[in-house]
Amino acid sequence: MKSRDTLSIFQRPLFVALFALIAAIAWGFAYPLIKLGYAEFQITPVMTGSKMLFAGIRFTIAGLLVLAMARTTHKDFHVRQRADWWFILLFCLVNTTLHYTFFYIGLSHSEGSRAAILNSLSVFSSPESCRFAFSAASPAADVALACWYSALALACACDAV
Repeated sequence: MKSRDTLSIFQRPLFVALFALIAAIAWGFAYPLIKLGYAEFQITPVMTGSKMLFAGIRFTIAGLLVLAMARTTHKDFHVRQRADWWFILLFCLVNTTLHYTFFYIGLSHSEGSRAAILNSLSVFSSPESCRFAFSAASPAADVALACWYSALALACACDAV
């Protein structure tokens, strides 16, 4: 076992908890800040192209920040095998593009709290979608049942908001 002095900052429980808290707070601020961005740039619910441009700028800035941090910490993001590029491209196009297209359009037509609840449904659909993408990654029956039950509970909570 490593001594406390040689542990990475990400292996120390206090810092892990602190970073998790910061990430949760930052993620919680995303919805109101997107709504404020819509108001600041006068993006109305019918301006789909403007919403996609707003999302694209937001993700470009986030990507540049990740690359800058990777460069300063000497991390390598090179894809190991050429065949993996097709999977990465398909995943990006289908998952990220469709998810955030519907998310940004839906967010402009609903309250931030309801959008946050609906967006969290993706957490519970991920194990089920793995069943179709990776045969070895099928969730156990109790995990699948818990995901379905949780998604149903969130849908009911969304109706109550």
